[in-house]
Parts: sequence; structure tokens; C-alpha cells
Amino acid sequence: MYQKGQGVKRDYAKAMKWYKEAAKQKLPLAQNNIGTLYRKGWGVKRNHLKAMKWYRKAAKKGHALAQKNLGDMYRKWRGIKRDIPKAVKWYRSSAEKGEAWGQFRLGSMYEKSVGTPKNAAKATEWYRKAATQGLETAQIALRKLETRSSRQ
Repeated sequence: MYQKGQGVKRDYAKAMKWYKEAAKQKLPLAQNNIGTLYRKGWGVKRNHLKAMKWYRKAAKKGHALAQKNLGDMYRKWRGIKRDIPKAVKWYRSSAEKGEAWGQFRLGSMYEKSVGTPKNAAKATEWYRKAATQGLETAQIALRKLETRSSRQ
């Protein structure tokens, strides 16, 4: 609630305090959220290595959004060595758990042949799963991919 300012004044420092209390109990949602505060520099100095550490803790416990976030870190974040095979691995874990952004990211990897062989059918499959959940970005990507496929 402090992070989003829901019912209270937005206060990232208080959000971090409570997330750390929850993280002491090894709660993956709190670990993921700590990672996000570090990645975005909300209430703390931006630190991608600390973000990655917290995302990894939650991802290893099966937290689907943390797995997607960890995939993002491996795919693109500054200060982190790019590791596309690890990005694909974490996106797949997230996608298979039904996380819409994980599904979209995995579809994108297949569409653009990043860490995977180019595969329009698999890209369509993953985009469709994310689009069905209402993810507008996936709906747009799916429409573009299907439009290109129908022209060929």
C-alpha cells in the first residue's frame, strides 16, 4: 500500500521496511517487490545487482512475476552481463505458470529469434495466451504477427 499510495501517502522507504520484514519470512512476493524498488530506484539508490539478487530469491521459489523480472534483467539491464539463454529460461518458467508478461516476452523471443530459433507458431501461441489474459501489448503483437503471416 505504501509503494502504490493506496489508502496512505506513497512512501517507498516505508514500503521497503515492510517488504524487508516480509522477506525475513522468505515471502517471494516481498522479495520480488524489493527487487523492483532497487531496479527502479524507488526510495533507495538504483542498484541492478541488488535487484537481481532479490528477483533471483523469489524466482527460485517459483514466483512467476519474479521469474519474468529476472528474465528481463538477463536480457537487457545495464550493469548486468547479458545472458540470453538464462533470459529465455526464466521467461519460459514464468510463461508456463501463466504470467502474462512472461508469456509475451517468450513469444517475443520466438518472433525475433533471440535465444531461440525463429518460430512464428510458438510466438503466436505465447502471444495468444498473454492476449487472452487481457495484456494489450500482446494483443497488438499478436495482431501484427497474424497480419504479416496472412500477407505471406
